[in-house]
Amino acid sequence: GKIAILSVLAVSLCQAMGYEPKSREATGLMLAAFFAVRHPSYGFLTGVAYIPMAMELTGEVAGVRLYWGQYFLHNFLPWTLFAVLCIGLILLVLRSDRPNPSLAEIRRQYEALGPLTVAERKLITMSSLLLLLLATDFWHHIPVSQLFMISAIVLFFPGIELMDGTRLKTVNFPILFFMTGAASIGVA
Repeated sequence: GKIAILSVLAVSLCQAMGYEPKSREATGLMLAAFFAVRHPSYGFLTGVAYIPMAMELTGEVAGVRLYWGQYFLHNFLPWTLFAVLCIGLILLVLRSDRPNPSLAEIRRQYEALGPLTVAERKLITMSSLLLLLLATDFWHHIPVSQLFMISAIVLFFPGIELMDGTRLKTVNFPILFFMTGAASIGVA
């Protein structure tokens, strides 16, 4: 699921940058997209569907519940170090022969994005709060699945209004259900 989204972005980026298919640059971008999906999957308890299920079963057998925050503390750093090593290898082995864009060009493109909108600030705040709640679940004992459901509902609240009926109608639910089913088959 996630790799399908990031691979499309990586291909689009390759096309925008003028990288030929199977070139060093395109290969590096595709590998970076793959690692961007794989590494967080194992560093977070909710990164892959089967990890929470396995941890739940392990907790039942061992009689000890493993919380999201505990899993994060024990797994995030090793997977982050592994990701840094992989990125370093990509940069070393697949070094581009093209000149890097200048800092002025990068700054120009960044400024063209414009300032953060109110909706973007709200989403950053909501995501940060959700991450804080996930990291402290061993303290408040609210199940991770409920935190995600609550955060989705809060998007509709007056004053926040990041999602509404009009936007919800634009969601292509059949393809969403298909992708969820396809991902579930791969996990089962």
